[in-house]
Amino acid sequence: MIRSDSPIPLNPVPMSDDQKDCIDKLEQCLEQARLGNVFTIGIIVCMRTGFATTIGGTDAGSLNLGCDALKTRILERVTDEGVKPRGGMSAIIKAGRA
Repeated sequence: MIRSDSPIPLNPVPMSDDQKDCIDKLEQCLEQARLGNVFTIGIIVCMRTGFATTIGGTDAGSLNLGCDALKTRILERVTDEGVKPRGGMSAIIKAGRA
């Protein structure tokens, strides 16, 4: 039981590196969107209870090509080599492409 004068734990379990990586990528996208560099976005989130998707914007053609590229990367990780260890967080927006 939590006493009324004790602090309420907001996040009792520390975040994993994968969770921190997700937050980093979302922050990068938000920053680019605020700079006016994002016109369409598709989001897939995977949680313990399942997944959710959403789309914003109107450039369906580019979004479809991006999804195809993403599906290729996912398939490589699943079939060829499993989950590859990361050497750190990667930038979601590559230099010169924004």
